[in-house]
Amino acid sequence: MLTAIIPIGVNHRRNSLISSWQNIANKYSTELKVVIVEDLQSSQNIEPQPKLLFFNLSNSETLVGNFNSPGISRNIGLERVESPWVCFWDSDDIPEISNFIQMVKEADASKYELAIGKFNKFSIANNINYTSQKKPDLNSVVNELGIWRMSFRTDSLANLKFESLSMAEDQLFLLDYVFYNKKTLYFQKVVYNYQIQSPLQLTNSNSVNEIALFLHYINSRLVNNQFSLNKYSIKIVTKLILTGLFRANLEFKIKIYFECAKILINKPFFAIMLFICSPLAIFNLFLNKIMLLNRTRNERAK
Repeated sequence: MLTAIIPIGVNHRRNSLISSWQNIANKYSTELKVVIVEDLQSSQNIEPQPKLLFFNLSNSETLVGNFNSPGISRNIGLERVESPWVCFWDSDDIPEISNFIQMVKEADASKYELAIGKFNKFSIANNINYTSQKKPDLNSVVNELGIWRMSFRTDSLANLKFESLSMAEDQLFLLDYVFYNKKTLYFQKVVYNYQIQSPLQLTNSNSVNEIALFLHYINSRLVNNQFSLNKYSIKIVTKLILTGLFRANLEFKIKIYFECAKILINKPFFAIMLFICSPLAIFNLFLNKIMLLNRTRNERAK
């Protein structure tokens, strides 16, 4: 049995999204349970209030409360997981559920801790579909983590929690999980279709400002020696720092610089490696942007 945790923010399609996921749970009732966590997002000053409302169907649950971030919503969902495998999907995406379940079955049979499949990206707004050309392996996964195409053996999570972030909470979770050291099945079928340019996504244009808070959490872990320093963590953190410096508002760019200075104080070697990796990360960001523009142009020309 697989449990899918699906946060839903406040939007005009919430009722249809909840209904759709409940129907999917009914269709795959012997193999899939859906935990929907609806975040009312009333105020950042309100304490998280799980189970303001609670709807329990045969193989789906809906929890409603003020959680104020996808991270906390996922934590609330994790508390409801009793299955041996768990995954984290976004409400406006389209999993290839049969393939996803097959991936989990193969991983379970071979005693894997983590399973990662291929994915597509699509844009309804621009009628564009991007197919992942890369076979999933550790290097390609680090380049685009995508927690939505992964499934975890539940007992391997060992009390891990998501931080209260609206961006990169999944990447911090995966770094805490030390995903690159897990026994991993790289599944060679598409298991997920990830929507980009969607107005319903919980990650919005202001979410990039939270990269400063992401770095604050990194510094807390560095001070307490709770963060693994290696080529994978360096690559992931460098990419996020550059994204924040390019896209965040000025106030938060200053905070990012401040957090980077703290990294230099806390772990000089890590800071130096981040600096060394920056040119390559910048090159990859621009290369990915160019490839995305070319794909967009080619799709529109069809």
